Amino acid sequence: MHRLTFAMLAFLAPVLAYAQSSLHSISTVPAQPGEGEAFQIRVTGAWPNTCPLQALPVVVDGANIDVAVRQGDVICGDAVTPYVLVFDPAAAGGAGFPSARDYRIRFSVRDGAGNPTLLSFYLVDVRSDDARVIQPEAGFWAPDSAGEFLTSGSGVGFMIESQLNTVAVTTNAYQLNGQPAWYLTTGVLTGSVLHGDLLRSLGGQPLWGTYRGPQSVTPAGSLDIEFVSNAQAIAWYSRPAGEGLIDPLELMPISIRRMNFALASEGRALAGTWAVTPVSALSGLNISLLRLSYAADRSSPSEAVLLDTVKGFELRCTLDKARPDGPPRLCVLSSGGAEIGRFDNNALTRLGGNRGAESIALVRVAD
Repeated sequence: MHRLTFAMLAFLAPVLAYAQSSLHSISTVPAQPGEGEAFQIRVTGAWPNTCPLQALPVVVDGANIDVAVRQGDVICGDAVTPYVLVFDPAAAGGAGFPSARDYRIRFSVRDGAGNPTLLSFYLVDVRSDDARVIQPEAGFWAPDSAGEFLTSGSGVGFMIESQLNTVAVTTNAYQLNGQPAWYLTTGVLTGSVLHGDLLRSLGGQPLWGTYRGPQSVTPAGSLDIEFVSNAQAIAWYSRPAGEGLIDPLELMPISIRRMNFALASEGRALAGTWAVTPVSALSGLNISLLRLSYAADRSSPSEAVLLDTVKGFELRCTLDKARPDGPPRLCVLSSGGAEIGRFDNNALTRLGGNRGAESIALVRVAD
């Protein structure tokens, strides 16, 4: 027990001690903008010379916001020079900007031909405070073969644990020489976005043998996670390519999802006992448990229907055809034809959604 406690503390404590400070830091003003709320992008850092920096027009393309500079074509001194740049994306975003979504902000320097060199990356969740709450489902996660970024195969695995609003992520992967490596990050979940430093651990305790600590613990860049739902996300791994102030930032996105390794597919796994929570005392909804059975005669490859015949409830779920073993896209709970709740933020053991303006969830309590 002492060894386990010591190992966990030794593994977690260096995250702050070894944290790499970004050479070019992106933030937004305000720090957490809401839907339709104008915000500015602030970039700070140090430049390797005294050349003046020319801010280029902001480009907004869907979820991507590109901000860039060009170095002035003048004779410059060799002194390292701090800088602060402020960009306003409102005009480039057009009507309705910003919408309720995650935005990916990229800061680059462009050469005379307009070719960009990426220097920094940042995620910001632009949603109102009462928007859906992300609670990543703890457990095994794996690369998502139907996700936005098909950049990783099955050789990379992920463990995600969430306690209150703090999330810890372990990435199990291999180095180029084939040596296994563990990467750990911890951070506070802000809306649907996690920012954290990445710590790499090599060597350490063999399964059979006397105790020894990690043989190498070093900073390895940063990890930003964009949670699409409680069961799907995009993990953005980044690290500087060198130690120079304007060396490019290497950015590696991997689409990931909660791994189902035992549950039935095509909605059959939704059968079981579920608790309805939370529901306010003023809502008039008085359900404690639902015992749902899979209705094969009413279901199809694109929709699963489950019934609680004793209490008279029906749960009708639209399935994700690209991920038949994953959680449903959308579930609607009804009674006597009247809609009770709509669930669109779903994981394997928790369905999250709304009953009007009120948050509601179905949580599995038994098979």
